[in-house]
Amino acid sequence: MEKSIQKLAQEARKYFIQRERDNGDIFITCTNDRPQWVQDLVFAAHADMMPDDYRYRFIFEAIDYIADHDDVDYPDEMEADIYTSDLTAWLHSRNDRVDYLTEAMNICDFSKGFDLLSAAQLMEKTEVYHLVLRDLYMQLESFNDDDDE
Repeated sequence: MEKSIQKLAQEARKYFIQRERDNGDIFITCTNDRPQWVQDLVFAAHADMMPDDYRYRFIFEAIDYIADHDDVDYPDEMEADIYTSDLTAWLHSRNDRVDYLTEAMNICDFSKGFDLLSAAQLMEKTEVYHLVLRDLYMQLESFNDDDDE
């Protein structure tokens, strides 16, 4: 039985949970019983980045979107955070996130800092989305090949 990209994303979604740190911060992570392919997906979507709360959130958002939509190649509902404090917290969380800011600045002419921050965060979310989608397609191909044998 061949799986679809949506079914695979729905399966992956089951292994993500929300937790709370001692200081009250909420974060998304994977369950301990996650299969190896979900762990591989998370690793691939982090690219060269060490484990990161924002990256986990963006990975989950990508999986959630893919699980619920038929047209997954061009996500039309992806948005940056709406509060400046959330955007600056995202930017402040890793020094290399300033690279997204620089890239956004070079691509577009923004007259408002908020718009620049939003575009920068959306660049990372889009990057993560495509990494997740690519890995899901590779996993899907692998699962369907296994079914053929």
